[in-house]
Amino acid sequence: MSKKSIYTKKLGSRVATSARPVKSGKYHVITGEGENWSVVADGSTRATKVFPTRISAIEFAKKTADRIEGEVIIHKKTGEIEERVSLVK
Repeated sequence: MSKKSIYTKKLGSRVATSARPVKSGKYHVITGEGENWSVVADGSTRATKVFPTRISAIEFAKKTADRIEGEVIIHKKTGEIEERVSLVK
């Protein structure tokens, strides 16, 4: 005999929670189109915000990551990782 599964609200809540994407708290500073710099959340395909300068992008990423005790990964124009800044308290 096979066991019959009964869907309940509690089970549905548990399944929905486990299926939710994990927020890693990592923000990448990368080159964007032209001379712009982008801040991209880890696992995202779209930029969180685009900046005209690298310094302003780094400042924004640090402020954002600091709120959630995350990490900022700064990339060179070539795409290589230049620096990692952990903001865990």
